Amino acid sequence: MAEFYINGDTGDDANAGTELAPRKTLPTSISSGDVLYLAGTIRGATTPTGAATANASLTTYTNKSNVTVQQWKGQTQAELRGDVQLVQSGWTASTNAWQKTIATGLTLSHVVYKWDANIDGSGRHYGFLQSDSLANVQNATGSTGKYHYASGTGVLSVYLGGDNPNTSGFPVAYCAVDGSTAIFFNGGTGNVVDGINFALYPGGSDCYCVRMDDNQNSIIRLCTARDAGFHAFGFLGQTVANVNNTIEGCAGYGLRHDGTYTVHYTTNAAGSLSGAVVRACAFHGYRYLGLDGAVLGGLSANGQIGCYAHADTGSPVTGVLYDGCTFTYYAGETGFVPYDAANTTAPSDKWDWSTYPVRADRCTVTGGIHWRLSQYMASRRCTIHMTRSGSSGAGVGQPGVIGFTATGGAAYGVLFEACEIIFDGDGLAGVRNFVVHGANHDIRLLNCSVWEAATTGAGEAHIMFAWNSINTAHIRARGCVIGFLTEGWSTLCWEDASTDAAHHDFLDCAYYFLRSGDNMSENTSLDSKSEWAASVDTSARQLAAAPFPSAPTNLSLTSASSVWSVRRATSDIIPAVGINAGYARFYGAWQYPPRAAVSRLLGL
Repeated sequence: MAEFYINGDTGDDANAGTELAPRKTLPTSISSGDVLYLAGTIRGATTPTGAATANASLTTYTNKSNVTVQQWKGQTQAELRGDVQLVQSGWTASTNAWQKTIATGLTLSHVVYKWDANIDGSGRHYGFLQSDSLANVQNATGSTGKYHYASGTGVLSVYLGGDNPNTSGFPVAYCAVDGSTAIFFNGGTGNVVDGINFALYPGGSDCYCVRMDDNQNSIIRLCTARDAGFHAFGFLGQTVANVNNTIEGCAGYGLRHDGTYTVHYTTNAAGSLSGAVVRACAFHGYRYLGLDGAVLGGLSANGQIGCYAHADTGSPVTGVLYDGCTFTYYAGETGFVPYDAANTTAPSDKWDWSTYPVRADRCTVTGGIHWRLSQYMASRRCTIHMTRSGSSGAGVGQPGVIGFTATGGAAYGVLFEACEIIFDGDGLAGVRNFVVHGANHDIRLLNCSVWEAATTGAGEAHIMFAWNSINTAHIRARGCVIGFLTEGWSTLCWEDASTDAAHHDFLDCAYYFLRSGDNMSENTSLDSKSEWAASVDTSARQLAAAPFPSAPTNLSLTSASSVWSVRRATSDIIPAVGINAGYARFYGAWQYPPRAAVSRLLGL
């Protein structure tokens, strides 16, 4: 076993790579069992013409096992960078813009300015310049930065909101489309990447911060990726089964806008995907932010996927767990997916969380407007607070805040158990909080508290479940509290006029409407509360007062709750998972704050 010490700030590649004489960049040749200690800002070994720094080049380790790449304890935080910072001199004025010749023939994905200094209250870095024509860059005014790059001449023109890059003290940096991955383990077992940060890898259709192909029993832990590109961290099974790999305590910020995964597990016919764990990770989903802090123009709002477990062909996905993770989406964003999966098999018992191939436990999702449900996925003890704004742009026309995206006849099935689910559909008529698009789809809710928290009233539709005229789909609920905050046109079930009672599978739920005349269904045989109780939920309770006095901040039931007097004893709770009060088996569930579990999950 050998040890390599790398310090991007003080090291030199002419050094031996010892603790007293560290290297500047990662070594290209290592052996199984080696340990790499990293510190400082690390970029590639070659500096382009006109640049102060290089971007971090692809570092590939093939068929190495039990290699550890970790933070050098007691030293400056290690950060691998994918941007090229330009020298802060030699810029020439061109109308309102500034110009520098960098290199010919590049394909730039983005140009940034002040990105390291511009950080908002949510921890998001901003400073991306908007690509535009040369004339528009030269004539630009205001706070929105712009750039133009002429590949043939190598001239980069920038407008920096009035700043002079020769004297401002901040470098301009560019990111090239080169498909780079900062650390790539191609084959092996027991490899570890621990405590490393990554920034600005926004180019390339298949770039990663850390990628491990054909690895088993490996881990990526306590790493952070900011504006990282197509994927942040991933395990891919190409020729070997993708088994027992873990991503733990990692965070992803502002990842690629048009098809990204903080975590990307995949496999093909040569292997299988099983035993994958994503634990105590945080995903912050938003598009790249301009120099003025606004969303950069020309970026699709769809496709932000927090975690993706996927088997293209071959063996199905099994044993995937998301534990104690948080997914935060920001105002004005659409089309986001906390976790997704493809090519899975049905659970043996669709009411039993433990039998599902893809599971989430103690996770939190806030913001965004769209939750795409996966094949056979079960969420337990999760807090979900989704919002939807009528001005959020692309995706507003999508027919659901939470819903299936597949339209075929595959028998999808998902379970929410002991979950706290809050929706906010302000500003949009025809809100549908649960939407079933395809035939045979099956949504199950067990012990859940479901609350429509829109504050606007008359003139807006408040709809909890929608069939979209698909009469072979099921909505099933057991022991849930389901209600609406605002007086409006509220309907529990919509577009189910010809859907029979058997596909409305509700039992022992409590319902709250502000208006006595609100409908339970568009099926005229089920629409009144009495018809619903006679034909669907024979143990239904219609509540006269709000069940959640503290909504929408949380759905806790207190002595002021209208359900309090009919809560069940703890001894009646089957199963007793996620319970912190005696009412949780029937009439909803109030959750422990999932974030409080993070330190326990990591053993801190």
